[in-house]
Amino acid sequence: MKIRKLFTVVLVGLTMLFSSCSKKSGPYKNSRNYSYDSINSKGLLTREEFDRDLDALEHLFENAYVLYDKSVQKRFSMKAFLKEIRKECPVNADGFYKRSELQNAILKNCARHFPYADSHLYMGLGNNFRNVFGYHIVFFSDVYFEKKGEDYFVVSSSDESIKAGSKYKGKKENLYKCLTSSGELYRFGVMSDCNVDSAELSLDSGKFTVDLSFENKMRAQRDTSRFNESEKLLYIKVSDWGFGFDYESDEMTMARAKLNEIKEASKKASEKDYVIVDLRGNPGGLSDYGEEVLECLYFANEPKLIGPYTNNLKNARKRQIMLMSSEIAYAGSRYNNLGLTASYDPDLYPREYKGIDEKACKEFPSYKGEKKFKGKLIILTDCNSASASEYFVAMARLIDEENVILVGENTNGCISYGGVLRYYLPESGIILNLSSVDLSESALFAKNEKWAGETYGFMPDYWATNDKLSETLEVITGSSSVMDLF
Repeated sequence: MKIRKLFTVVLVGLTMLFSSCSKKSGPYKNSRNYSYDSINSKGLLTREEFDRDLDALEHLFENAYVLYDKSVQKRFSMKAFLKEIRKECPVNADGFYKRSELQNAILKNCARHFPYADSHLYMGLGNNFRNVFGYHIVFFSDVYFEKKGEDYFVVSSSDESIKAGSKYKGKKENLYKCLTSSGELYRFGVMSDCNVDSAELSLDSGKFTVDLSFENKMRAQRDTSRFNESEKLLYIKVSDWGFGFDYESDEMTMARAKLNEIKEASKKASEKDYVIVDLRGNPGGLSDYGEEVLECLYFANEPKLIGPYTNNLKNARKRQIMLMSSEIAYAGSRYNNLGLTASYDPDLYPREYKGIDEKACKEFPSYKGEKKFKGKLIILTDCNSASASEYFVAMARLIDEENVILVGENTNGCISYGGVLRYYLPESGIILNLSSVDLSESALFAKNEKWAGETYGFMPDYWATNDKLSETLEVITGSSSVMDLF
């Protein structure tokens, strides 16, 4: 694997296997092997099994989680963390612990104790996966404002009691810029990580309670990647970047074939005024897939800029556990190959191993050559645009910030930490996804004004829910038939 791909692949939420390191004796020896199916059918744990799982949990966080040291510096206490988990998992009358209660306790206390929101941190049982940290979305009203000087005035509302011309008196962060046939307007809304049905709207004419709703209905739809074009426009829909598939699976082969089609289509960008890359509903996958598309789009498949950057990308991969072949590797919808067993053998995970300690690459190399594509790149996003999709946005803005336009809704906010590796607790089979790479201080995000942070994501230049997307794109491109390409 080329160095460039080594660093880019680790950004995504897919399991990777690294070469083994020398074994050291560990205090949590567990040489027994289990099939994952037998673990998954176990609903109750003995006291000994419960203790072994908590020992394994402590060992994994201390040695595999990239944010562990930073969290300790922020006064994270493993002792307090484990104490709370034990407190919330009482033993029943028969002397057993419920596996579901253990999962809930770990999930709850990760959110409570870890000081850094990491959207890649999640766990599961079987096919039931749950994120530790929720993401933020905007609940919109139908009240629109226009800006005059430094003030905002009501333009329209379905509530007849809210009069046009009324002056806005609330917080400016609750006004989201839209692009309409009438020009730039601002829509009142509230960003939250939980459901919001209504909010108070403060105007010079009084205070009003307005209804709010979340209108996004887009979800990940696999195998829907496609492209279309007109004389001045190129539309590219990418449903996922090879997300959740085993490298050797038929699905990954298909994903790669579709990627090649998308790459060929991207080379047509130099002939167009606008390229629209639709990442709505795209959950991520392999970040180097997005790089390859950008290379084709801007440089006709010549890695003039992206290659030099990723060749020198340095990420703080502290405390990454080296995986052995006996560790079960989850890949997409397949839990394991028949020959693999789920085992937790701490001899594979020596405490002495500290991983790679490198400084984040805070500068993006300058490129003074000529880009083949000189038009506008419009990227469509929503709250389901996550991980490698956000990497695509970040890289595109570093390449050509002035000509990249983000349209839609904020992204998921799931890329500050990546290189996700998947582990199993030895007795319960509870799955843990732990990030091994810290990108939070890299040039990808630290210098990107559109990046609002983990769980918030990239903020669009123009907010547009699905019902407003057509109007927004028609204004930007000047084409009344732009939606015919979708």
